[in-house]
Amino acid sequence: REVYGFMEIEPIWFMAVGVQKQLWDKKASLKLNVNDIFYTNKTRGATALTGYTEKFYQVRDSQVATLSFTYKFGKSQVAPSRRRASGAEEEKSRAGGN
Repeated sequence: REVYGFMEIEPIWFMAVGVQKQLWDKKASLKLNVNDIFYTNKTRGATALTGYTEKFYQVRDSQVATLSFTYKFGKSQVAPSRRRASGAEEEKSRAGGN
């Protein structure tokens, strides 16, 4: 419960869930997410002034589901990087360094 001067708001809560499935040797994935599965993201409260009380109840369209598909193109393994000689290394070898 939160109090803002003359306004009091009840606690707000909701639950979201998600599942993921790897496909085709982990080259693809399918994800499903659902927000506010119990449809509880509602605001309730009251405003109290001298001789006047107002109660409010606010409902949002907060139930949202998303489905996503991801596919990785190309090689699944990255080739190791090769060692490159830079100008600084050439200068160092000319100066007698290792």
